[in-house]
Amino acid sequence: IATGCIVNYVYKEKPDLIDAAMNDQRYKELNLKRLVKTFAIVSLLIGGGLSLYASSLPDGLEWSIEGIVGTSELESTGSMKGLLERLQGITAFLPDYNFSDSEGNLGVSTSGIVGGLVTVGTLSGVGYLITRKRKYGEAS
Repeated sequence: IATGCIVNYVYKEKPDLIDAAMNDQRYKELNLKRLVKTFAIVSLLIGGGLSLYASSLPDGLEWSIEGIVGTSELESTGSMKGLLERLQGITAFLPDYNFSDSEGNLGVSTSGIVGGLVTVGTLSGVGYLITRKRKYGEAS
């Protein structure tokens, strides 16, 4: 539903952008300020606001593990597990979607926003690498 809403909005604002993408053509006019601003605001609202209403029920993987072994987390022992737990305790910025020693909603909203930023950053990096590779491939 979210993807359909995004594509519909982009098509209404810049139909030639979608047409160019569908025909595997380069889009010549890249004045996307309005689109970027709109997506930034919507991302902040969704990540910072709707994340407060996210389900606390186990996700699909946790649910299936619980159905097989009776608990949502697999038990493990050993020195590597201990080392990784200590490392995670030291480096975790938002453990359990909240700030350390905090029970408020600020950490949940921050987790949603940071997650969105990480996703956009990752996808932007992948897009940049793909675009760069295409440019390099065309020059050869």
